Amino acid sequence: MKTALRGVLPVLAVAACLPANLLAAGVTPVDPAGQPADLAARPVEETYFGTKVVDRFRFIEAKDPATLAWMKAQSAWTRTVFDSIAPRAAYLQKVAAFGAGFGLVNSVQLGGTRVFYLERKPGADAFDLIVRESDGTKRTLIDTPAMIKAAGGTPQAIDYYQTTRDGTRVAVGISAGGSENSQLRVIDVATGRTVAGPIDRAQFGSPAWLDDGSGLFFVRMQALRPDSKPTDKYKNSGSWFWTTKAAPVEVAGAASGHGPIRDPLRFPVVAVIPGSGRALLQEVNGVQNEFQAWVAPTAGAVNGSADWRPLIVTADEVTAFDANATTLWLLTHKDAPTFKVLALPVGGALKDARTVIAARPDRVVESI
Repeated sequence: MKTALRGVLPVLAVAACLPANLLAAGVTPVDPAGQPADLAARPVEETYFGTKVVDRFRFIEAKDPATLAWMKAQSAWTRTVFDSIAPRAAYLQKVAAFGAGFGLVNSVQLGGTRVFYLERKPGADAFDLIVRESDGTKRTLIDTPAMIKAAGGTPQAIDYYQTTRDGTRVAVGISAGGSENSQLRVIDVATGRTVAGPIDRAQFGSPAWLDDGSGLFFVRMQALRPDSKPTDKYKNSGSWFWTTKAAPVEVAGAASGHGPIRDPLRFPVVAVIPGSGRALLQEVNGVQNEFQAWVAPTAGAVNGSADWRPLIVTADEVTAFDANATTLWLLTHKDAPTFKVLALPVGGALKDARTVIAARPDRVVESI
């Protein structure tokens, strides 16, 4: 590994490492013939804060023809190794049949007297959106196989959904062909019909309904120009407000001219604090768990005129929150390696917070 990048998946085994029951079942050691071609290093040296750093394989990121050919050779070699394991095909078939024998339910939400959830039925590849009424009857609001058929066989997936508090409407993000490029639409729960949308560029969605269901906030990516770079896709995302009766309007984000977020790489996510008349604006930095947040009256948040009051900064090391009409709870690891939970009045400041679940060395608070 000093001068070249070798096989990505070296599959070498010795009989002494295999359990006796596997040997008895006919699983013998695999000794692949040969090796795929090496990929020669092309060192690049840079200095960061006085320290020299050598990156020997940075060129791989450019995916030039030689690199792509090497990757395909790696794939072909790995495939021959897997195919040489005689029992593997039957084993995969058995596992697939077992997995297809039962369904899966997740993402349960309550709306009024209704229960909503995503269900992948036995043998299915995708989830449907189901609603359960108060009398126990169930209906399929979004039938994914039917969507796939209507789309000429192009795969369709439910990326996210959010019901109104009274359970009469639900916002759903659906993407085609494994793209995760969600289009946001609103469905009337009583009829199952789409009553608004679809709205494009809603990949990360994060829909948040007003208490009365008269509109919702959601995250929308910027519209790209023909000459835009592929990396521009995730810049200048905005928080938009949509009454569902008119076109949505951008109300926060670096390119919107509204709100405190100025970094084009940060995602603005607005959440509605139920029953409080307030909204919370998060500045999300990619996959970083810690975020900044501001609070403002919802009346101003819906049109971009909100005077956002700072609540937490990244250095406060808050990673999650929850709230009701009077209280905001924060999950933080500030001076608490195993995390603690703080509570403060919705209209208060972080200095007003009290610890309601203290950090302890024998446990980790994972979520709230």
